[in-house]
Amino acid sequence: MTNELVEKNRKVITFFVLPLLLCLYAFTGLREGVDVADTTFSLVNYTYPEKLNAMWRFAFYLPNVIGQKLAHLPFGDTLYGMNVYATVFVALTAVAA
Repeated sequence: MTNELVEKNRKVITFFVLPLLLCLYAFTGLREGVDVADTTFSLVNYTYPEKLNAMWRFAFYLPNVIGQKLAHLPFGDTLYGMNVYATVFVALTAVAA
């Protein structure tokens, strides 16, 4: 009986508790504020992709397409909004791994 209970608890912790903790941990950086060290480079690329030369357009194609889509979401035109959306990608990647 106890082995079944231990196995059931292990499954609950493995499939629900740990992924939830990984998601919540990814969002802890949001309260620290917005990091503007290299943020404007990407935001300019999302906003004005036609200004990039061919090499950079090809190298950053996928991130720029995703960034353009995120910029059209609510609060996507603010640094904090983009920080939240990027954190969602980090949380999903952590859970998927």
